[in-house]
Amino acid sequence: MKQIIPTILEKEYPAFSHKILKSLQYGNRIQIDVIEKNFADNQTILPNQWLMSFENINCDVHLMVENPMDWIAICLENKVSLITIHLEKLKEVKNFLQELREKKIRTGIAIDLDTDIFKVKVPLLNQFDQILLMAVKAGFAHQKFNSSVLEKINYVRQNCRKKAEIIIDGGINFDSAKQCFQARADGVAVNSYLWQNYPKNLFRLQRLAKLF
Repeated sequence: MKQIIPTILEKEYPAFSHKILKSLQYGNRIQIDVIEKNFADNQTILPNQWLMSFENINCDVHLMVENPMDWIAICLENKVSLITIHLEKLKEVKNFLQELREKKIRTGIAIDLDTDIFKVKVPLLNQFDQILLMAVKAGFAHQKFNSSVLEKINYVRQNCRKKAEIIIDGGINFDSAKQCFQARADGVAVNSYLWQNYPKNLFRLQRLAKLF
């Protein structure tokens, strides 16, 4: 079944913790978006402010930061399951992969909307457990889904190793999730649409996912 991953993008701890607790009422996987102000003018609560461990949760972390390696240690202390860094900020891929593999933490690479994935070397993508394709410009919620990501899904599915999980992030609602699943994405990370009417919209997406 396709994955529906609730996304947490919050600036204040009360809303952050509230959404995590609500998400866990109906599932065991979340994605936390971490945004630094030098990446986008929308800084979220940062990993050193989480005040909780995710040892019994499948917690994906999407790092939208200038220097991802600066945040790896604190994410590991918080017992996350997967850490995704942006291709556009990829400076120490060998160190990143080695450190996470030693800790048995899954690795992800995010590719922003305006990045030409067709010029990215497939052997690089094949080193990661997850490929997160952005359907909006990374850094802000409430953006419209860009259907150009559908062609990227097909490219990754055709050229990358089958074990890599393909997740689509940004502008996800019922209709865009359906398009992503039809294009053979493995899942969607959902923020604005999900929380507009929770848990009703979650249930709608879960029923949709079962059809694929």
